[in-house]
This record gives sequence, structure tokens and C-alpha cells, in this order.
Amino acid sequence: MATNYSPTIVTDGAVFVGDALMPSTATSINGATKLYNRAGSSSDGTMYTGTCVDLDGTDDYIDLGSIAFGTKNISIALWFTIDAFDDDYACIFCNRTSSTGNVGFEIRQRTSGTKIELQFDWGSSSNNVETGALSTGTWHHMVATLDRSGYLRGYLNGVEFGSPLDISSQSATSITSDQSAKIGKDAYSNYWNGVVANCMIWEAALTAKEVKDIYIAQKGRFGK
Repeated sequence: MATNYSPTIVTDGAVFVGDALMPSTATSINGATKLYNRAGSSSDGTMYTGTCVDLDGTDDYIDLGSIAFGTKNISIALWFTIDAFDDDYACIFCNRTSSTGNVGFEIRQRTSGTKIELQFDWGSSSNNVETGALSTGTWHHMVATLDRSGYLRGYLNGVEFGSPLDISSQSATSITSDQSAKIGKDAYSNYWNGVVANCMIWEAALTAKEVKDIYIAQKGRFGK
């Protein structure tokens, strides 16, 4: 019997879907595929060159618009390759702006240690969940889950990394503003150098099994 590795959570509660090959109600326009920002949104885009975006580390980034984390549970999943560890703190994903101080969330690189870290900063304090050293030019699958009554967790290629960060005691006002979420740029104009594909955001904290299911369902497309 055939096995279906497409978990229902991929479509349930999706806020942003950057995977043009994902089964959906997307339609073809002149041979291109519809790229969904939000279900029914007038800002849906058209993808002409596949499911990857190549960011040059100089001035390239994608603005996903305002996403209010607030008291919500959030999960972010994406595939990426690093072309070069250029700017320290350059973000693959950033939901944080300088105008709102240090409050926010980032998936960012550190040139020291050539690693990726997840940072959840609530203004008065912050902590990180870190990977080990990563190589350039290789596809990696990253998932960050924020359970507002529990923990921030990170998964690399389907496996949890680092020590979960307890955020259950932090104020619900931590991330309440509609901050502009970006791929490839942090709050202070550092730009990330690499390729991003299959970016998905949910208003839910994925379980370890769901993270593994998504990785298994997609890894063949990235040579894993």
C-alpha cells in the first residue's frame, strides 16, 4: 500500500506558504504557479522560477508583511543553503523591528561558530537555541516552534537541536505589535547570503512527529 507523507498540518492553520508545489487551490497563470501569502489574500503572488529564492547578502530580502505573534503559538519551517557566513546576526527569518526595541523573534546566523540560532527576545532578557557548526552549500531543513505556554524549540533535518527555551512565564505582551516579518534581512539591515525554499508559517506549535513528517515528505526534493 502506498504511504502518504503529506501531513494535514501542512495546510491546517497556514499563515504563509512559500511552496508553489504544495497541493492547494493554486492555479496556473501562463505556466506559472500561484504563490500563496494568505488564504484569500489579494496580495498572493506569482512564482515563475520554481520554489527557491536566491539572496545575495547585499540588498536582497522578502517582506512577508505584518505578522502579529502576540499570544499565538507559531511554527516556521523552511529549507536553506548558506552561500557564505557574511554578516553576523544576518537573519534567514526576522519578526523584529528596531522601532519596537529588542522584542521579537529571529532565525539568524552567527559567523562565530558558523551556526544558526533561534532567538526569542522579550525586551528585558533573551536566550538562544543553537545548532552546531553548519557547512555552506548544503541544503538544511529548519523548523522553529514557539509554544506560548511552553517552549521555543528548534529542529534541524527533522531532529531537535539545542536545549528547549522555557518561555511560558513571559508576558503575553512580548510580541503583540504587527511587526513586519522578513526573509533575508534583520532589523538593522544585515543581509543574509543564501537560498531559501519552501518557507511555511503556521499559527500552531508543530509536534516533533509533525516536524519529522514534513521533513520526510520534502527531503527527496533536496537530495536528502
